[in-house]
Amino acid sequence: MGAVIPCRPSGVEPEGRLQGSGFVEEQWLVRRGREFVQVGELLYRVVDLADGVTTLDEIARELTELTQWEVTTGDVGLIIRTRLVPLGLIVDDDAPERAPSPRPVSPLLANARLRVLGPRAIDSVSRFLQHLYRPPLLLAALVLIGISQLWLFLQGDPSSAFQQVVATPLSLPLIAGLLIVANVFHEFGHAAALRYGGGRARAMGAGVYLFIPIFYTDVTESYRLGRRARIRTDLGGLYFNLLAAAAFIAAGAATGNPFLLAAGFLIDLDVARQLIPFIRLDGYWLLADLTGIPDLYSHAGPRLKHRLGKGRGGPAPAPLRPRVRRIFAAYMLLALPAIVGLMGYVAWHAPAIFSRTEAAVSARAEIVNFTVAREDWGHALLAVIEIMLLALPILALIFFFAVLVRAAARLALRIRAAATSARSQRPGIAHADATGSFQAAEPPVSRPSGGGSRSAR
Repeated sequence: MGAVIPCRPSGVEPEGRLQGSGFVEEQWLVRRGREFVQVGELLYRVVDLADGVTTLDEIARELTELTQWEVTTGDVGLIIRTRLVPLGLIVDDDAPERAPSPRPVSPLLANARLRVLGPRAIDSVSRFLQHLYRPPLLLAALVLIGISQLWLFLQGDPSSAFQQVVATPLSLPLIAGLLIVANVFHEFGHAAALRYGGGRARAMGAGVYLFIPIFYTDVTESYRLGRRARIRTDLGGLYFNLLAAAAFIAAGAATGNPFLLAAGFLIDLDVARQLIPFIRLDGYWLLADLTGIPDLYSHAGPRLKHRLGKGRGGPAPAPLRPRVRRIFAAYMLLALPAIVGLMGYVAWHAPAIFSRTEAAVSARAEIVNFTVAREDWGHALLAVIEIMLLALPILALIFFFAVLVRAAARLALRIRAAATSARSQRPGIAHADATGSFQAAEPPVSRPSGGGSRSAR
């Protein structure tokens, strides 16, 4: 056995400690393709030493010298076969290289993603915008944001401006265009914050989160940074949102244009929406980084299974610090009813949403016919754009229900398979954990960020 030389497959690299974690023991990160796998120190050291040159005997000696464990060659072989090969972190002579299973489509993840910008294009912009995080410029920007918000709510009368916009025919494309500009700027806020902290955004694009069309930025590289840099990345989108709102409010105050003031007001509402911590928006990732749990929902399933005794055939999840554990438990007690309530609310009101949207689309179709007959091509184009904008959330809602049904069907099949497996087990046979007390690998993490994704982190 000692002559076996394990190695890491291509795309797998040790990345060091997970900084600012909420776990009792230090956690470590291994890059696997485009995501990170969180593991305990012993598993990390094995991956680090599996360089295709070092034998099992040598790895065992190194581990005994470097760590608190006395590790034998048999222990190393067992860890590799039962823990690291299934995760796709190690290949050896006895097990072929395995690609990690793709993440299943989930209604709680950003789906149907369309990548628009790659890292080079993003970096060319974020390299310049990162200067807005330098303390003097940041302080000046926050002062301007505060002044603009005070003026909007004390002098600007945002509700009146919003009513004027609503009363203006074919106003939806114009206000939507302003909000799209603000949301794109929001995404560059995440990318610029990551760049300022020493990381790079991997991609930027659009997708669907729940039933909402969104923009996203892949800021998974933030896991390599410290907690302060991750929190800056979390808040970067909201910071840039408020900068965009300040610009719109200033322009609206100078020109008296209600569209600009209404856009500033709607951006404020979107900032409040982004801070909701129960779905994967910026507030969710902010709470995750404050607690030191990389992805709250990804950790919920394994911990619940272990708590209910359904995960006794495998290693226990890494223990959380007492205060973090209490926060996590309280969060899940609030989050699960909130998610179920949101889905139930949307399902209950879906017929009314479809009916009202159909009526609105029919009204715009009549406007198209009328304006085309008069050869008023500008208003006809605006009406067509309004029809597309009204149809987009409905298509996203249909996609959401399709994903929800698929997820429910997959869950039912897994429950049925687990019940069949349990019935087939002969009584009186204990199935021991092959890896003893070695710590479990936590769920792989990647984070899209911003505009409704984190998915997009």
